[in-house]
Amino acid sequence: LDYFSKLYPKCFSNNPKTLAIGIFEVMLEEESKKPSEKRVSKVVLNSFLAKYTRSVAYKESMQPNAARINLQGEEVGTVKPKHAEVAKKSLEEWRKKEDKNNKI
Repeated sequence: LDYFSKLYPKCFSNNPKTLAIGIFEVMLEEESKKPSEKRVSKVVLNSFLAKYTRSVAYKESMQPNAARINLQGEEVGTVKPKHAEVAKKSLEEWRKKEDKNNKI
C-alpha cells in the first residue's frame, strides 16, 4: 500500500475509497511509461489490487451510488446496486466464517 499511496495519495489509503472500474488497465498503462527497472509488474499490481479490494474496509465502502474514483481521487462514476450487493454478500459470508472460527 505504501508504494501506491505515495504515487496516488488521493486514491489509495488505509481508509479505502471505491475504485473506478478499469483502474487496473489505467495503472498498467501508467507503469508502462516508467523505465523498465522502475516498473511494477502486472502480477504485483494485480496482487495489490486484489488485496486492496478484498479488504473488509473496501467492501464496506461499496455502498449503492457511492462515488468511484480514479487515480487522482476524482469521482468518475458510482457503485451500481448489483456491485454493492456482491460486496455485501461477501462480507456476510466472511463474518459467518469469522463467527464460526471464533467459537472453536
